[in-house]
Amino acid sequence: MCLLFLDLPFANAQKESKLNVDLYLRLMEIPIAERPQTEIPLLLRGDIPKIKALVSEKGGLFKYSAGSIAAVRLSAQQILDYTQKSYIYRMEAYRAPMHYFSNPEDSIMQQNNNVFGAHEGWGDLPQGYEGEGVLVGIIDDGFELEHPDFLDENGLTRVIDLWDQNVYDFDFPMEYYGYGSDWDAIAIDAGDCIHQAGTHGTHVAGLAVGNGQAANKYQGIAPKSPIAVVDVLQGVDWMTGFVDGIHYFFEKADEMQLPCAVNSSLGAYVSGHDGLDLYSQLIDTMLEEKAGRVFVQAGGNSREYTYHLGIDASEDTVFTRFEQHSSGRTLFYMYGDTAEMNQVDFSFQLMDGTTQEIKTQTRTYNLNTDIQYGVSIGTFSDLLFFDQNGSAVYLNIYTSIYDETYETLIMLNYNNPDDIWQFTVTGEGYFDIWSDELHTGTSEIVAGINHPKYINPDNKQTIAGFWACSQNAITVAAYQNRDSLANYQGNTVPLSSYPNTFPKYGIWFRSSLGPTRDGRFKPEIGAPGGQAMAAAPLRCLPPNSCGIIGYDVVDVDGWHVSNQGTSMAAPMVAGAAALYLQCQPNADFVEVREALKTSAKLDSFVLRQTGGTPNIHWGWGKLDVYELMHKCLVYGCTDTVALNYNPQANIMDTTVCLYLMTEVADNERLIEYRIMPNPARDYVQIEYTLAEQMQLIEIELVDVLGRTVFSQHQGQGSGYLILDISTLASGVYFVKCNVDGVLRRVNKLQVEH
Repeated sequence: MCLLFLDLPFANAQKESKLNVDLYLRLMEIPIAERPQTEIPLLLRGDIPKIKALVSEKGGLFKYSAGSIAAVRLSAQQILDYTQKSYIYRMEAYRAPMHYFSNPEDSIMQQNNNVFGAHEGWGDLPQGYEGEGVLVGIIDDGFELEHPDFLDENGLTRVIDLWDQNVYDFDFPMEYYGYGSDWDAIAIDAGDCIHQAGTHGTHVAGLAVGNGQAANKYQGIAPKSPIAVVDVLQGVDWMTGFVDGIHYFFEKADEMQLPCAVNSSLGAYVSGHDGLDLYSQLIDTMLEEKAGRVFVQAGGNSREYTYHLGIDASEDTVFTRFEQHSSGRTLFYMYGDTAEMNQVDFSFQLMDGTTQEIKTQTRTYNLNTDIQYGVSIGTFSDLLFFDQNGSAVYLNIYTSIYDETYETLIMLNYNNPDDIWQFTVTGEGYFDIWSDELHTGTSEIVAGINHPKYINPDNKQTIAGFWACSQNAITVAAYQNRDSLANYQGNTVPLSSYPNTFPKYGIWFRSSLGPTRDGRFKPEIGAPGGQAMAAAPLRCLPPNSCGIIGYDVVDVDGWHVSNQGTSMAAPMVAGAAALYLQCQPNADFVEVREALKTSAKLDSFVLRQTGGTPNIHWGWGKLDVYELMHKCLVYGCTDTVALNYNPQANIMDTTVCLYLMTEVADNERLIEYRIMPNPARDYVQIEYTLAEQMQLIEIELVDVLGRTVFSQHQGQGSGYLILDISTLASGVYFVKCNVDGVLRRVNKLQVEH
């Protein structure tokens, strides 16, 4: 028996879905009479001018857009109506469980990150770098404005703006985004800000931008950066608050004409782990819009949990089992490419939890042939049987297709904790499942079954989902920073977990593993997040304590606390990115990411798991801030009057500067000298005629950095050279003419391909 829940027209053929599964279910949960009044924040992809005009005409809030993605707020009825609009291609809203990627547990992290030389300008660095002129954005659970580590030498706040998405202050409303309150530095210093500090966000900020002023220690990586803070929205719509916060940071940086490095130490473990969702793509687009923007994301803390299934049905029938969820249902998500999953068939067997005997089984299903796909999503419902109480037991399948990828939710409403559902797969194809009540809010996968056809869960690809798997994010792993702490009680307490298996300076025991579902290496870099010391809210410091912060994790100085997680590792990388942007304000995220990779430190700990890099544990290695800053150095001519002045250069090389030549006596002139064509594409011809007394001419072609790309000597008299420039990059070059060892001419040559 098949029951259809969707109240929209069905298509006969498989097609891309307008909605993600969670948004569809959310809409279906709202009573029809309440849909016009119930608003939902979401992201839309489509024709932005038409979407903006539609929202203006029909009502709702159009907040902003980047590329083809818009952030809006619409009623549930509008969302359903808009699925019929041909110029709206996709609408997404998720209710993913939020996770802060930390666990309570100092940091000699400056030493481990090799920071001192960068701060003090050692060696050939032209100066010290501490983040001046680079805005650092912290999106988290709040911030302690009064902690000395976030004040300047005059006792004034270093926070230029703070948006609390959870608090409404009538005098300081956030009007642009339509919720929360916003205070600038003037309001903060005047005591007008009513924001309440969060413990996690304060600690994260300390590692990125704390100046160590409270106790003259535990300085962050970018101690002189101006700071912007977002206290992210709590509740089911937190992901909308998150992307709004990223947009807010970049807008503030643009207003101040500053580059910006953003840190996120929160996220979710659900999604297809491929960066294809609109939230990830919106962040990707904002990063691509202009240079001077970097986004750093904690990779997650789930190494010790086995909740990933990689199911390959290409060999033979395989199966796995799912425990009943606390809600009384069995439910899990499947993700896979349509080309792979179209050939996969699956069925379910209800098993006695004690005897393991099969009580009943379903028929075989296929996502390509059994699901009816409408303009929103595809749905299917099968009545399986009636339980002992006479209640109908259904198999419900909800599947959304986007970018040639399936997102499929399986739900079985049978409520009997003594029994268990077995999931059996046949056919040919590969797909992934991430399922766990703690991490994803779905059913636990039964582990530890020894059978050749049983697929046991593993801890591979336990990297956080959504933007942690983004193409453009820099995702961070954590390693063990230290193993003890001299605390406020005067005791030396151990901090390391499993020191034999996960030793100091080795990977942290909870640091999540990559790669992404589509095989890209994540994380990119590791930093010492396994026990790091940083600031805490004043209400949590001696003589007080709060929550997880007791005296045992407070430093002897009374100002700083210990914590651990990729939450602590990520802000170190964000701070390092700020230092790089101070050196090269016009660098884009690609340049910063590549600089982090190529400057990463390798040691036996990095190579321990796989023997090489990049790997799914560390990415390219450990953060090395001093070596990173060497990647930002550009040698060239910094003299603004020179022909080849290089505004990107920060190290002067006097040997490469080229200037207009002064007039020379008539008897020293060249009789004739021509360069043609100019601009040139594939070839350029240089003609010359020397004065009688001149013996030797040298033609040299150099780039803007003064590097010689061609050089040739010619004898006296007249002649010409034909240069093949087809392999040169487009740009400005200089033709130098030396006669008898003396530079006589410098001409610009424009190469265009």
